[in-house]
Amino acid sequence: MAPDWLASMRGAIDAAPPAWFAAHPAPPNPHRSSAVLVLLSPSLTGPPGTCAIVLTERAHSLRSHAAQVVFPGGHVDPGETSTQAALRESTEEVGLNPGSVDIVGPLPGVYLTPQRTALVPVLGWWRDPHPIGAVDAAEVARVLIPSVADLAEPANRFTATAPGGFQGPGFLVDDLVIWGVTANLLDAILDAAGLSQPWDTGRSRAVPNYLLAPYSMG
Repeated sequence: MAPDWLASMRGAIDAAPPAWFAAHPAPPNPHRSSAVLVLLSPSLTGPPGTCAIVLTERAHSLRSHAAQVVFPGGHVDPGETSTQAALRESTEEVGLNPGSVDIVGPLPGVYLTPQRTALVPVLGWWRDPHPIGAVDAAEVARVLIPSVADLAEPANRFTATAPGGFQGPGFLVDDLVIWGVTANLLDAILDAAGLSQPWDTGRSRAVPNYLLAPYSMG
């Protein structure tokens, strides 16, 4: 059964968008549109009643966003809704059965300026979890399903820094650094759900060079 905070968290974000959403509103007619599936599920390893979240590590050979930890998703095709695109891309990337998911609804869209793309996160509850994994190794290196408690653990949180003065929330999961859009979205979700714990925002960590290299290629 989906936790009570899941629907209320979506309502809280709609009613009062967190600072990250408010600072990057999606325009009505963006150059491109994409959608990601923020898929919460019963934890596979934690105590009963705890939750996990599905993430992917992108293949390191990709030209765009190589090696980044992201939610499954991709471009919205003509005629598709954001929800349809998020489910289709998740099926193509990790083998998700769309029928196993209860869609809670889309969150406010955000605008990714460098890519001129409006990104819509679609919130879902994985009612019937089943085995998933990288369908195409050329696109997805691996699938991660960390517990929400591990993401909220203060020891796994830090301020990510990058050249040019970038600073933002960061997470460490299975030896992987989560930063940028994915980390901002996770941070907003934890806050809106009331699941965040106090963490040391003064503890900083530089984004590894292998995650920055694709952005220096232009």
